[in-house]
Amino acid sequence: MIVARRCDGHERSEWGAVNIIAIGCSWLLADEGWGDAEGVESPAAFHAEDESESSSRGIAHGQPRFTPPDVNIRALRYFVVLLVAAAALVYGVGRSLPVSHVSSRAERFDAPMDSVWRAIIDVAAYPSWRTDITSVELLPSVDGHPAWREVAGREPVDYVGDEVVAPERFTARITTTGLPYGGRWRYELFGDGGATRLTITEEGEVYNPIFRFLTKYVLGETATIEKVLTALHTRVASRG
Repeated sequence: MIVARRCDGHERSEWGAVNIIAIGCSWLLADEGWGDAEGVESPAAFHAEDESESSSRGIAHGQPRFTPPDVNIRALRYFVVLLVAAAALVYGVGRSLPVSHVSSRAERFDAPMDSVWRAIIDVAAYPSWRTDITSVELLPSVDGHPAWREVAGREPVDYVGDEVVAPERFTARITTTGLPYGGRWRYELFGDGGATRLTITEEGEVYNPIFRFLTKYVLGETATIEKVLTALHTRVASRG
């Protein structure tokens, strides 16, 4: 348990992020002259001491003065407190978000269903048109379903095609454990005259609270889907 003294002089006891934010509040308000936190020197007192020392050294008012090292240390301390408080806030908000989410996007392709289907089902060719994937390794099938390993970034991720219904539906599920995320992608194709309407649905799970916050508010839950749709348009157009 950490005990922090609030700006009104009363003590409060809380856990985790609240303690950090409470301490940061006390220090910052003290620095702005709203009252002294316990053990924190107010800026007014500091400047008074500084002026007294300057007078004793014969430094005239208004002349450039050397900034004492402790001023920089104090500023660094405030920065660290705010940084830790921000991280605690991100973690707290991330924990409040649900682990699972469902996101979906649909687009129309000026190509027959068979052309779009072949691009989706040919996982070995993903690196040639998906810029987020550097390599793909085909793995032994799992219960008769296709399996493969994608390398995107530093860590390889294994997938299995749980559902393959040509040329209408394809579902890819992450089988690698220990990742900060998991879930599956479902591709659904519908004929639209001589064109194709494709819907990609992500049924995702994000286990890390910080990554969950970033996915929700910074990266966007549909960001990867939109990148794949854009790349797929280029792929289908190039294949005619």
